Amino acid sequence: MSGITTIKSFTAEDYEVSRLALESEAYRRSNAKAIRLSTAYIPLIMMLILVGFTALLFFGSLAAINGKITVVKYRVLVFLIQRLLSPLTRLGDTFDQYQRAMPSTNRVINLLDTPITIEPGSVPLCCQQVRGEVKFQDVNLVYPGRPPLIKNLSLVIPAGKTIAIVGSTGFSKSTLVKLLLQFYELQAGKIILNGFDIPKLRL
Repeated sequence: MSGITTIKSFTAEDYEVSRLALESEAYRRSNAKAIRLSTAYIPLIMMLILVGFTALLFFGSLAAINGKITVVKYRVLVFLIQRLLSPLTRLGDTFDQYQRAMPSTNRVINLLDTPITIEPGSVPLCCQQVRGEVKFQDVNLVYPGRPPLIKNLSLVIPAGKTIAIVGSTGFSKSTLVKLLLQFYELQAGKIILNGFDIPKLRL
């Protein structure tokens, strides 16, 4: 998520999706293996604890009644077996972690379901035919409740040329690049790339 701007700037969505798919598949396989081990291991341990606790109650009670062991020793043995049952209390912790994870999952799902506010155009931009000329014509950008960041900006960057835009922090230098990449939507004006108004270009 933190690198989404870089990913979209370099149109690396397909690469990142494939990389994420590989990582997710590796995690799925590892998780399935861990589940198989736990489903065999945990019930076995629980059965051993149950058998041991039942045997202790039965034979310990007989021994205590017959005077072979004292009641104090019998209570200590019961206490030790009960300590073996402590892993069962971790089920509560697991359920608690599950409940804590659900809000985060819902936030991710809501983010994925967020509708696109900038509708893509239909004109494909052929990379082989791009000259590189960029024109800003009376560009305006205003954040809600704030003074205008960019007002009536007109700028021509010829093909094959390099320009420098300088200014203090917060003077919207990087915002110009974000407008060119359509990360923000213009309130007024036009940005023309390769002779096309960028809202008409297919993202």
